[in-house]
Parts: sequence; structure tokens; C-alpha cells
Amino acid sequence: MKRRIAYYLVNSGFGGMELAALAILRQLDREAFEPVMYFRCDDPAAGARMRGELARLGVPVRELNEDGLPLPAGRSGRSLKHLARAAMPRTVRSAWYSWEAVRATAQAFRRERFDIIHFLHGWYPSLELPLIASRLAAVPVRLSDVHLEPERTWPQRWFHRLLIRLAAASATRVRALYPSMKARLTSEFRIRPDRITVVPHWVDVELFAQASGAERLRAELAIPSRCRVVTVPARLSKEKGHAVLLEAIAKLDGAARAVRFLLAGDGPLREELQRQVAAKGLAGRVIFLGFRTQSLSNALNPIISLIGIFVGNTGPMSDSNSNKGALVRVDGVEKIFHRGAEDIHVLSELSLQVPAGEF
Repeated sequence: MKRRIAYYLVNSGFGGMELAALAILRQLDREAFEPVMYFRCDDPAAGARMRGELARLGVPVRELNEDGLPLPAGRSGRSLKHLARAAMPRTVRSAWYSWEAVRATAQAFRRERFDIIHFLHGWYPSLELPLIASRLAAVPVRLSDVHLEPERTWPQRWFHRLLIRLAAASATRVRALYPSMKARLTSEFRIRPDRITVVPHWVDVELFAQASGAERLRAELAIPSRCRVVTVPARLSKEKGHAVLLEAIAKLDGAARAVRFLLAGDGPLREELQRQVAAKGLAGRVIFLGFRTQSLSNALNPIISLIGIFVGNTGPMSDSNSNKGALVRVDGVEKIFHRGAEDIHVLSELSLQVPAGEF
């Protein structure tokens, strides 16, 4: 008998987490598992794109309401129950709503008879009510993937903090991306260490063992042969820190001006970043690759063969949500530059220097 597995995703765009979810579904053994996707996206275009990908994979979608729950959209009726609730103190209203939502969501999960629910957190903490509901519904396996550094500021309302604690305790297994994240989940969210598995970022280098296509890509992008190339593989959104990188690029001079920066990816800030590139006089030096629809190896092989330098967002090295820094990796060596640093080095191996104090 096939095991029924649900994936739970609430997002606002189409980026790495969505691609990871689709990769999981493509590799899923359909002889052993029957998948369902609970989904909501606030960006209509990104939502349509994700639903289209899921349809091509034959994965049914369960729509979520504005609160990220598998329930009908909220109604603004004037029943006696509604009026009574409106007269209650705020905390009591929140408790009432949360209990009703958890109970109804648990009923929905029971009807589906799931063996596994996999919660894909775009940020953490999140999805508290469905997580608690999955425990109430006695779903045997309840997974939480923590993709981003957990929020450092806890909500002021004690009831919301209680929900976060209950949700954290409701997952049978939590997957973190690095040991320091595991330590925070243990100390701040009180998740038992034995329930947390560290699954670090990694790339199967065998995919690029025969990397080729550099000259074709240079010609396609009109990059002179003398130019070194830096690529930034990331969704074009605020938390990735592209704005800081553009400020750094604008301050480079001398031979560093011959370097070309490829922004690989797409997202809600594309037009804004393009305006910044034009305003800073970086046209031709910063190139927007957009989202490549080919297979992973076909899309990246030319890029991998063309460049050896990657720039990403800050990740675990600083608060990525603050949009204050960017991580630079050159031949496996990571460096970070950010506002307020006493000494800012940007790709020193290429003699790309930003004077101290400029940020």
C-alpha cells in the first residue's frame, strides 16, 4: 500500500525552496508514495508557475486560505457567535480562533489519512497552527524543514509565543542547514537535539564533471575574453543582499572594472535592481541571467566552466534578513563584507578592493 505524503508550502515567490520542493517530488518513488501539495502563494505569477509545475508532475494541490490553512476563506458574518467573539478580549479571541482552526485543520488531515506531512518553512517560526493540527490528527511522521536563519525577535504576545513552542514540539523531525542553526533551535525553541538533523547545503559536483560551453556563453552575453566573471546564484529578493553587492561593485576601479557580474535568478526585485544598475552606471558590468529553465546541469555547465567565483547572501555568517552583507566564495574560501566593517575585502584574489569605511 502506498504511503500518503503531504507537502505544506506557503510562499511569496518562486525561488530556491520551490525548486527544492519540485526536485524532491521528481525523485519521489511513486510506487511507494502518493504525494499531495498544500499550497498558497501571494504572488499570482509565481503561484501559477508553481501550480503548473505541480500539474506536470501529476501532484494534486490543496489550496490554503489567507491564513495558510486548508479551510474555507474567512467570512464576515454577523452571527451571535461572531458578535460574542468580537466582544471578547484580544487574547481570548486569538485563543478561540486558534483552537477552532487547529481542530478543523486536524479534521481535514484525518480525512486525508496522511502517513507523513512535510512542512517547508520559508521562514521560521511559521505554520504553527497546521503543525499543531498535524500532531492532534496523529499523523505518524511530521517533518519541518528550516531553510532560513530563525527569527531573532520573538513576538511580544505571550499567546503567540506559546503557539511557537507547541509547534516546535509538534514536529517528529526537524531538518536544519548547519550546526549553529541546530544549536539555536535547541536553545531558543527547545527542540530536542535528537529530533534535529543537520542537512548542509551541498552540490553534486559530478553533475559538472564535463562542464563546457564557456565560449558559447561568453558570446551570448558579449563578455570579452579578458574579463573575469563572478556569478551570484540567488532569487532576486531583499533578503539575498543584492543591493549591498551593487554598492560594492560601484566602488571598484582600475582593473576590477573589467570584471562582469552575472545575477543568476529572478524575483520580485528584478526591476528595482535593474534601475539601480542603470543609476550606478553598471550597465554592461552587471548582467541579469534570469531564471534558466533547462535541466540543472544543462543550465549551469556553461556558467560553471566560465567562472570560478560565486557570491551569495550572508547565510549563517550574519543576519541575512537585515540586508547588510554579502558572502563571497573564491575557490572554496568564504569572505564577508558588510556595512560598518573596519576592513572590507571584496574578492581580493582579483585585486577587487573596497576602501575601509566606505560602507
